[in-house]
Amino acid sequence: MKKTILFLFICLAQFSWAQNSKLLQYIEQDALYTIVLRPQNLEKKADWSQIQEYPAIKEFSRGIGPVLGADDQSFFKDLFQNPQKLGLDLSQNSYLVIDSELNDDYGSEIKAKLIAPMADIQKFEATCQALFKEEDLAQKSQKDGYNWLQANGFSMAWNKEVLLLFVSTPENFFAEESKEINAMKQFDMFMHTINVNSGESIANLKSFNEWEKTARDMGAWLNYERYLNISMQNMDEIQQAFGREAAQFMRELTPLLISMYGDFYAGMDLSLEKGQILAESKFYGNQDYIQLYSDISNSKANTKVLNYLDGQNTIFYSYMHFSPEGTYEGLKKLAHKKAGPQGEIVDRLFKFMEIFIDEKASFNFLKGDFFIAYNGLSMQKYIDKDYVYNEESDNYEMVEREVEEPLPNFVVGASYGNKKDILNLIEIVEILGFATKIKTNKYEISLPKSPKFYLVLDGNLLLFGSDKDRLINGKKYKKMDSKHKKYLLEDIQTIFFSPEHALALVERINTLKPNAFTERELKEIKRFSKGLKDMSVHTYKVKPNDPYIRQEMIWELENKEENALNTFFLFINELYLSTQKGM
Repeated sequence: MKKTILFLFICLAQFSWAQNSKLLQYIEQDALYTIVLRPQNLEKKADWSQIQEYPAIKEFSRGIGPVLGADDQSFFKDLFQNPQKLGLDLSQNSYLVIDSELNDDYGSEIKAKLIAPMADIQKFEATCQALFKEEDLAQKSQKDGYNWLQANGFSMAWNKEVLLLFVSTPENFFAEESKEINAMKQFDMFMHTINVNSGESIANLKSFNEWEKTARDMGAWLNYERYLNISMQNMDEIQQAFGREAAQFMRELTPLLISMYGDFYAGMDLSLEKGQILAESKFYGNQDYIQLYSDISNSKANTKVLNYLDGQNTIFYSYMHFSPEGTYEGLKKLAHKKAGPQGEIVDRLFKFMEIFIDEKASFNFLKGDFFIAYNGLSMQKYIDKDYVYNEESDNYEMVEREVEEPLPNFVVGASYGNKKDILNLIEIVEILGFATKIKTNKYEISLPKSPKFYLVLDGNLLLFGSDKDRLINGKKYKKMDSKHKKYLLEDIQTIFFSPEHALALVERINTLKPNAFTERELKEIKRFSKGLKDMSVHTYKVKPNDPYIRQEMIWELENKEENALNTFFLFINELYLSTQKGM
């Protein structure tokens, strides 16, 4: 019996893959974004009958018909509760493909196509009857085995197996002839889609197929080479921001970047769970670059930074660590491998660089980790200097006044190896008059028109921050939860944010400095932070033989019994109701 169940399960999985594979034949490997939609995962994650009764959803259902120009507006009434009436197969993946091109006359043009499996062509054509006007439906025709219809600025092609829907930005929104040009463009998209060479389809891209098996509720696949090509086509923004020379440099650098990252892809997916929102990113590259990342990440975290995080007040922190030596040696190894016949030149170049670089001393100056944290706020005093007009002397005179303001308690830190080198650097700052030694290994930093900052050496940590009580007076913070030590030990980089502490900070600022936020602003902040708990982002070390670099975002929600999808629709409904009440 067990073997029979296993056999049926394998057959079902193979059938599902075969169905997906058919749709993937319509997608080229060089598409910019391929978004995977998995409605079959969402079906049981929300109470759709309850959601259908929310006033916000009822209003949406009433309003979508007129927006789309639908003849039968009641068709959308129970769409959330009964999506099967569309005639699409919601038990299989659908795909949304987004691409962009640069038009010399009109700038960036967006092209998108939806590829969805068909379940019941009669039901789908009933959908079309509800959605389109009679004069639109009269334009329906047959093209290469597909029904073809263009209306309301988009185009559709379908048969008993698949729906293809095409959307594109008009070249000129204000020109009447642009509608016809856009329709022709969408027809070209259709012909190109149904004639994709099987060898060039994303169905034959191994890394995509491996990633798609792990995608949960929805996911997005990015072709990094395509992204680079598009980014570098238009240099106007770079030229405006950095000048013509920078734009020219980027033009010349583009071929090198593409040659380096041509095999680079990113797969990102989202999962809505009970009490959590999870997002995972996998960055696929050729093995040379995965090995380089492994060399760079060959380091250990300094858990001493946890002493400078406040379990009661920390709003945000970011900690990363890498190996300076591994970075240098990894780049050196990669450069040799990529140099080919120019290997001797690369070897001589590195030897020449090492004449001027003491590798051992360089790698031991700073150890390759860095963190920044915001730990609430405190009232801080400083001397502000300003020029005030004196009527008697008819001159502007400098006046000093003591200012007290609520300012953030922040700390920035890094691990160091050779204390003597660090002290030499601090002596230079002392000579320049910006640092004053107040205790052993503790310095006050004075900057014009600024509160006091503090520089501290604690063991092998160099710290710079604003919280005098912690850095100078040695006041201890409340310990962070034990999971943060685990984060530091397992991650290459950790980012943490607490909406709860951020809201407490806003309320404290308003107490210390009344009217810093208006009543409406406070209500909005409270609404958007309601139900949200800690958010963290983790970039992990590469495991042996992994073909990707993995990153994960975890957003904890207050209600652990409710799925995040239900929580999302509840939030949308409450937001809608608040707008109806006029706040």
